[in-house]
Amino acid sequence: MAECEHLRVGREFLESVSWPFAFRQEAHDRCYYERCYPPHLKDTMDTRFAISVDEGFFNHHDVWDKWLNCYHGTSIENAKSCVEHRQLLLPNDTTMHGKKPEIREGHIPGQDYVFTTPSISYAALDYYAHTYNFRSPYNLQLHTIKVVLQCKQKPDSIIVQPETVDARRQGIKICRYIPNDKLEWKTQNRSTVTIYGLLLEVKQYHVHDHSNSFQYQQIRNTQNVSYEPATISQTPSPPPFKTKVSTISNSGNISSPTTEKTHREPMSKKRIALLILLVIATILPISALIFGQIYKNDCPIQPWIPRWMTIFGAVGLATFGLLFIIVTLLLIYF
Repeated sequence: MAECEHLRVGREFLESVSWPFAFRQEAHDRCYYERCYPPHLKDTMDTRFAISVDEGFFNHHDVWDKWLNCYHGTSIENAKSCVEHRQLLLPNDTTMHGKKPEIREGHIPGQDYVFTTPSISYAALDYYAHTYNFRSPYNLQLHTIKVVLQCKQKPDSIIVQPETVDARRQGIKICRYIPNDKLEWKTQNRSTVTIYGLLLEVKQYHVHDHSNSFQYQQIRNTQNVSYEPATISQTPSPPPFKTKVSTISNSGNISSPTTEKTHREPMSKKRIALLILLVIATILPISALIFGQIYKNDCPIQPWIPRWMTIFGAVGLATFGLLFIIVTLLLIYF
């Protein structure tokens, strides 16, 4: 059976960012794309890459049965660091590398908590989940990929509070299952949140696709349409109340979503010179073919010379024509 394209692209993306594969549990990877998963059961992102857990801890605390599912939208760098540290850290903690957790701009002062949400719709908003452009090395198809951590959280550690993206004031319902005033969870007990999966929303790149922008969601929700898993917002608007992410990062900066140019740059002088050289190179076989045909019966020295000129011209023209096509395709797609 052929490998699911979404899982393949997700795996290629993780390899490109040096994801810590020692913590992977490939046997539990899942594709929730409609061709691989019943659409009526889908309420998550396209793919889940399982992360190994401490089985002793999970069995002792009965995590699978008693702890609640929650999500944490973040960047791939922060997600990788969280997995390597086996937990989300509080803002004032210190990582194993002696660094303080990287706090995103707009974090509300005094909110020294680990923030999660019971709603994948909320975690996948651009305010929290970063989006990346990624070109598959397999077929060079450009995709957009969004990152969310899948977690379990101890129920008695949860402090519930409303969303902080101004949706209530605007009368917008973000999640079809959970009311806006219960969308954010927070805790100061870092050990009560454990990560067991990395969710990736893998979509083919479309220039005008804004289906996960908050403005688009406002329109969908005001029209009483159920929210579907996010795709990509190329130009997200700044949130009225900015996100409160306190995950950890080994690097000094958090990579923001990148936007690939939608226009091709003009050809460089080197490419133009190469094309001119190819054109000039085809003149010789064309000339030989023409003169061979004109004087095919008029050579007084050796009658075969015009014939050999015709053969040389035809073969040379075909060779340079094929080479021209190959180089042109390389210039277009690379």
